[in-house]
Amino acid sequence: MNRAALALTLLATAMLVMAMLVMATAAHAARGDDGNASYLTRLWKLDGADEAEGLLNGLSPHRQNYVVMRKTSHLNRQPVSPAAGRSVTAPYDLDALEAKFQLSMKADIASHAGPDWLGVTMVRYWLAYTQQSNWQIANTRNSEPFRETNYEPEFITTFVRGDAARLRLVNLGFLHQSNGRALPESRKWNRLYVQGGWESGRTSALLRRWWRLADEPQLDDNPDITRYAGLGDLMLHWEPEDRSQSLAVLLRSNLQLDGNRSFAQLDWATPKTMGHAGRLHVQLTTGYGESLIDYNHRQTTLGLGLSFREW
Repeated sequence: MNRAALALTLLATAMLVMAMLVMATAAHAARGDDGNASYLTRLWKLDGADEAEGLLNGLSPHRQNYVVMRKTSHLNRQPVSPAAGRSVTAPYDLDALEAKFQLSMKADIASHAGPDWLGVTMVRYWLAYTQQSNWQIANTRNSEPFRETNYEPEFITTFVRGDAARLRLVNLGFLHQSNGRALPESRKWNRLYVQGGWESGRTSALLRRWWRLADEPQLDDNPDITRYAGLGDLMLHWEPEDRSQSLAVLLRSNLQLDGNRSFAQLDWATPKTMGHAGRLHVQLTTGYGESLIDYNHRQTTLGLGLSFREW
């Protein structure tokens, strides 16, 4: 498949998934979902809602869904890795400006009453999928290639705790992340993680600690990835009572005083609406690992576009 055909295929897939998300949003609204429910309650069904009426009704957001035009301060023209055969030898002809979009959803595949210990009232099981793509949309001299696409399937078990608890949930998960590319651009890793979710008013926090599952040395595309991606992340989220906007901050760090490497991302879904389901979206990132091919590359990016609201 040539680059143009691949780009059209990925774009068609993105449009289909976005259409499904919009329809799922409408389905939730038609059932009269509680607009005052907290962010974590909506995201992880902490109120005990059991929606098994079909695929669209069972879909819910996982991470943010958006499309932005973003510009980087520092192009990664020659991705490198300490693994043999994983470093690009000739520099790429890239534009600093490109389109970036993320599609992320999950399906509640099963649930049951909690084991009645440590405040657990319910256990839910999820399958999740996130795709993030960087598209050189204005790079006509090279057929507008997709520079990088990251694929992240997950399996998650959620332990829901009672309404009175500040620690609202504990997630146990398995996550695979790869870019599906051949050598020398191939990058991938697998992780197990534990994540806690807290809420106070309209502010929530998701704190995650992960453990990398080691690859065979000859198959490891990025043996030093935890030096840059760290051992976990923290997501902070705020929204007002009317949910007219949202502010999310993602933080990662290797927590080393000597040779600290970190990453920060700010996403602001502004009060400015763009159609029925979207908002004007601003994104700022800085540090290492904006995408998997850039795991050991430092840059700052600024993006402006559209995000789809959570429900």
